[in-house]
Amino acid sequence: MLHGHTPRKRRPGPKSELPSVRNNYLLTYVQRDGIHVILFSVAMVCAGILPFAFSQDIALHATGGVAFLCAAIGFSLGISSLKPLEERSVRALKRYGPVPDVLEELQREHLRPDTIRIGRATLGQTWLTYRGIGIAVFRRDEIRSVRLQETEQRHNGLRVQSTWQVLVTRSDGETQAVHAPGRPQAEQLISLLQS
Repeated sequence: MLHGHTPRKRRPGPKSELPSVRNNYLLTYVQRDGIHVILFSVAMVCAGILPFAFSQDIALHATGGVAFLCAAIGFSLGISSLKPLEERSVRALKRYGPVPDVLEELQREHLRPDTIRIGRATLGQTWLTYRGIGIAVFRRDEIRSVRLQETEQRHNGLRVQSTWQVLVTRSDGETQAVHAPGRPQAEQLISLLQS
């Protein structure tokens, strides 16, 4: 101890009730998603540098500027996801109660053997969770409607591929698109949500 210096007494604070990222599948997803966004942003920076380094063409410089803008947006989104409890979609869970309690309940339901997983959607007895850009969480009792939506991709007028999603609408009017790997999985999710 230094002469004349008295150590400050630490006040006991509340125990941390925050769940560990390692122990929660939703927080782990948000954090990994943030890392992927940062890696994409690094690639955009590299793509943005190339036009400036190898060309005097103003159009290519504009393209490089767009790549830098995408990188800046990606970095801001990715960095916020590195602290998943501060990420916007995780903070939105407070509508259901204290966020740590909601995350704990979602984790317990996720681990139940009767929980159904379809693509990035997890359907339990009480909750529907979807991992897309961030996370979306719905209590099953607040879901008012579900419908199937097909998006066709065409090339030269010919249908090349279709993507399927289930549009889930909550009682407050918020709608979330839940992407499905294929039409059978989308129809299965609709059937389960309507039962």
